[in-house]
Amino acid sequence: METVTAPLDELAGTVLPLLGIGAIAAELASQGVPAERLFEGTGLAASQLADSSARISLRQRLTLYENALKHSVRPDTALRAGMQRRLSDFGIFGYALASSATLRDALKFATAHLSLSGPTMHVRCRFEAESVILSSHGFQSLGPVLAFAAEFWRSSHVTLMSRVMEAPVPSRLMIFPTAPPRTGRRTNRCSTARSSLSKA
Repeated sequence: METVTAPLDELAGTVLPLLGIGAIAAELASQGVPAERLFEGTGLAASQLADSSARISLRQRLTLYENALKHSVRPDTALRAGMQRRLSDFGIFGYALASSATLRDALKFATAHLSLSGPTMHVRCRFEAESVILSSHGFQSLGPVLAFAAEFWRSSHVTLMSRVMEAPVPSRLMIFPTAPPRTGRRTNRCSTARSSLSKA
């Protein structure tokens, strides 16, 4: 069985809450980077992180990623930010996942409704027995922020599923269309756990 999310060109006009941006701002703050730098050139303000009615477009999100990449001190900033995310950071999307009976159900819902989480890539999900294969497409248009977006998405995804299932989730192999992250230890924390797709 394969589930496919909406292509990016269908998401270009979508505006969503500032999902995940707070985690990036918090990670940059720990590196001494003020939140204002993250929002440069976006038309948004750092104060809107506390505004539940604030919305962000795909283009604004990519500009934020560019700023994070430009001002960050650590090479693993995207991975660290993703690992900081809480269930509430994913809004209604996260709470809907939390109601899933099994990891398989959670993954099916997540892929079918990924547009609610502010994606920057087109994602396919295929189940094979007790394994799931997630693949991303349409990432060529991300340009210089590709590595940051891919690492943040992957780290966020693993963190979300771990919070939903209250246990580590499986991730046996990650293949990125970019050079490997400059820090292996942080990547391993996102990729070596095992679990069952039928686990309640």
